[in-house]
Amino acid sequence: MKRLALLLFLAATPALAQLYKEEKGPGLDPTPIEIPAAVSTAPRSITSMDLLSIRDLYGVAISPDGSRIAFVVGQAVHATNRYRSALFVVETKPGSRPRNLGSLGPPFWKLNGQWFPEPPQWSPDGRAIATRMNRGGGWQIWRWSPQRGEPVAITHCPRDVQSFRWSADGARLVFEVYRDHDPEAIRKMREEGVLYDEDFQAPWDINTGVVDAKLSMQEQRTQTWIHDLATGEERAATPEEVTRESLWVRGWSDLNIVEASWSPDHKRLAYNKYVDDPAKCPNSCYPLFVSDAGGKNEKLLTPGLYFARNPQWSADGSRIVFEKYDGDGRGSSLADVPAAGGPLRVLVPNTAHLGECTWDARKEHAACTAEDNVTPPQVAFVDVAARTLRVVADVNPEFRALRLSSGTRIEWKNDMNMFAYLVKPEGYEAGKRYPVVVTTYRAGTGFLRGGVGDEYPIPVFAANGFAVLAFDCGADRNTKPGDFEASLEIWQGPLDGLKESLRIAAEMGVADLTRVGYTGLSHGSEIGAYAMSHSDLFRAVAMSGSGSWDPMIETMTSKSFRHWFEQWGLIGPDGKPVPERFARLSATENVDRIHAPLLIHAPDAEYIMALPLYAAMRDRAKPVEMWVYPNEYHEKIEPKHRYSVYERNLDWFRFWLKGEEDPSPAKKEQYERWRKLRELDAADRKGMSRER
Repeated sequence: MKRLALLLFLAATPALAQLYKEEKGPGLDPTPIEIPAAVSTAPRSITSMDLLSIRDLYGVAISPDGSRIAFVVGQAVHATNRYRSALFVVETKPGSRPRNLGSLGPPFWKLNGQWFPEPPQWSPDGRAIATRMNRGGGWQIWRWSPQRGEPVAITHCPRDVQSFRWSADGARLVFEVYRDHDPEAIRKMREEGVLYDEDFQAPWDINTGVVDAKLSMQEQRTQTWIHDLATGEERAATPEEVTRESLWVRGWSDLNIVEASWSPDHKRLAYNKYVDDPAKCPNSCYPLFVSDAGGKNEKLLTPGLYFARNPQWSADGSRIVFEKYDGDGRGSSLADVPAAGGPLRVLVPNTAHLGECTWDARKEHAACTAEDNVTPPQVAFVDVAARTLRVVADVNPEFRALRLSSGTRIEWKNDMNMFAYLVKPEGYEAGKRYPVVVTTYRAGTGFLRGGVGDEYPIPVFAANGFAVLAFDCGADRNTKPGDFEASLEIWQGPLDGLKESLRIAAEMGVADLTRVGYTGLSHGSEIGAYAMSHSDLFRAVAMSGSGSWDPMIETMTSKSFRHWFEQWGLIGPDGKPVPERFARLSATENVDRIHAPLLIHAPDAEYIMALPLYAAMRDRAKPVEMWVYPNEYHEKIEPKHRYSVYERNLDWFRFWLKGEEDPSPAKKEQYERWRKLRELDAADRKGMSRER
């Protein structure tokens, strides 16, 4: 789903993420997080539990003088089905060890069930660290000592703090809260019903009541507050203070802004924004702009760049630093550009994937997360003058003892910037061909973990004798409204790319093209649904949801979501669906052409979307199985759900691509079901042979 993929991308960026409401999710496991010292042990294969138990980084922040880095660590715990959290500080001088300052409490789960990175914030003098936490009094700002000791609550606002920053002099904290919705409007909806119109959430989200669904699609105004650290006074900001101190740029949604940063004098704005005009970007892009406050006198600073992430101003306001990413999976680098316009300059080149970078006061040093194909994110210190990047905290040292295969890059000529990485199986033997599992729809120089949504365990597949093709479908194709033929390339282009990348993997002598499995979530499910119903490329498929754009799905969309059917040309100028176009795109409309067993792992908020394809395959006696996970949104977050999805996907592809079954007695019923599906598959393939 192109639109939903965009929403997820926007939600994952720091600027917008800070103003999303909290969603329900797994709570806190109070056991302290421990980062063990690296130990020398015999190399071993990775397991699903290793992958589930990774310590993830959820925000890094360098001190104003560049001497220390604070970072947030989170970890899933299978046994308790909860998450641990902790705040650490490490000095940037070589040989320093991280200090655990204590738990940050429960995660703040946001849009579609994700724990977004939220970096700690150093005071301007470097003597304190502030974070948001909920220790029973709602989400408030807490102050930590960088040395150790219990944190102290600073704010006591009657509403949850959504985002905050220190004032330049360190005397105040400026923070944003949501204003309450109109209670009279809520009362009327509860008593009189809810009008179904363009301000309505996607109706397949059954986790949300209709009143909350209506409210969630309406812009909820924010209010700026001030906390005076000397007096403890806490109050709503005056209009003058709002203009001077506000964290949020009014009208960001109208400008398509993703991330933004005020200049030191608060008179100019640097931002990246989503450009979907095919005349300006053939494929979607997020370049860097600068403008006066309010978006006047806008100037494009990085023409042709795919993504200028996390823009920040230099201390004197003359330059803007950012994370430069070309969208080709070759890593990101730190760069800057004159605020008045001029040539872009790469500050610290590297081949790793950098993210979540923060800068010291003079923009001479940065703290980032850094990762590569076989290394989960680490805390890195960047020295711009020396043009060096050095890891200062490895939060998963156990991974040094695991046998992991890095990916071999695969390229071919295409105009959507697609590429792939081929991960060879553990114990690879030259000349031997292996079954292949394809993961989508993003890949690159970051840790090859589980594909988008983290449901398809790439290194675990490789440890179990599979080659893995981590496929990146490139940038979204920008199309003119209603241009169906051009829009069809959103799905046909990746199918062509899959064919070509698999052909190359076979030419390399690795891939057995008679045993190819496909996986996908979100846009990856869309690609998979189209590919499995428009080709015979796959022997088995596992997806989260169905991804099939059907006439029945169109009837379930509100006006706000229906826009995308109009954009793609599935709804004509007369406002009516165009049946022949649905027939060319929809997997359900082409179900007779599907000859691959399908496993669906659907969150309960979205499983209704999967029912048309599931029912069509079931009614035609084609092998299909669907699991629905309670209290989940777009991505699954409960540790036990995540582990079950890992293991079931592994079992599925071992069964269909290798003919293997796990002898565990606990899986007896699973294989009894799947053997019956195999009988359906044999009959379906026999019928397919007769048709040919």
